[in-house]
Amino acid sequence: MNKRILQAFSAGMIVSTSILTLTFYLGNYDQKVVAEKELTDKSVNEYLAQNNKIAVSNKEYEEFLSYKDTKVKNLNKTPQQNEQQQKQQNQNAQNQNAQNQNQEQKNNNQQTEVKPVKVNIKEGMTTSDVSKILEQSGIIDSASKFNQYLIKHDYHKRVQIGTFEVKKGMSYYEIAEALTR
Repeated sequence: MNKRILQAFSAGMIVSTSILTLTFYLGNYDQKVVAEKELTDKSVNEYLAQNNKIAVSNKEYEEFLSYKDTKVKNLNKTPQQNEQQQKQQNQNAQNQNAQNQNQEQKNNNQQTEVKPVKVNIKEGMTTSDVSKILEQSGIIDSASKFNQYLIKHDYHKRVQIGTFEVKKGMSYYEIAEALTR
């Protein structure tokens, strides 16, 4: 190969590269093509059906998680503990009518001050555990409703370890603020 042939070959490569570059940039081939597909309920439902999946609301999901937590705790218990728990639930059901009557009488006769209850939160306790303790202490009426309140208002991430004083009649907001101080 002599010098002239090599120069001619190089010139041809430069010219062809220049032509391809001009074609690429002038032809708008450098822009990415994005196919925008409108997302509709129908398309989402079709996708879910094709992949054997279901749509679940946030509320249902949170209820499922709390239900799952309680089931896991029950599975970790021994059969003797489960029997004891069932006996205790039966006793609670039998005594509940008597307690309701006593409570009505106390409410009618009660003009005394409300005593604070100390709640001890330990490491590893979940908000559902704390809610159950508050329900058993008579501070709140429903552990599940209070637990949902904590999750809905993002208090479940901020509950602190320690001993807290709460009183019957406090709002969910006041209790949550006390537990997250």
